[in-house]
Amino acid sequence: ADNDTLRYHWELIPDGPFDAFVPGKAKREIRPRAIDLVLQGKGGPQVQFEVPDRPGPYRIYVHVEDGAGGGCSANLPVFIVNERLR
Repeated sequence: ADNDTLRYHWELIPDGPFDAFVPGKAKREIRPRAIDLVLQGKGGPQVQFEVPDRPGPYRIYVHVEDGAGGGCSANLPVFIVNERLR
């Protein structure tokens, strides 16, 4: 409502159980490296991008900042297939 310019940062990350276990220590989740996305357009609130060649579960993240200390994040699970949809 205060008309701040919003900045969007999009990420695509492989999804699944990425746990690390070290004997004698607590189990912790390891964040996989984000896939390099080639965005079509300016990368605003709506984007299009090419999916990776490797099929499987992924999670799309968007991080939004207003430049004045406010922001939020959201994510959506997706399953990528390596076939043309008809």
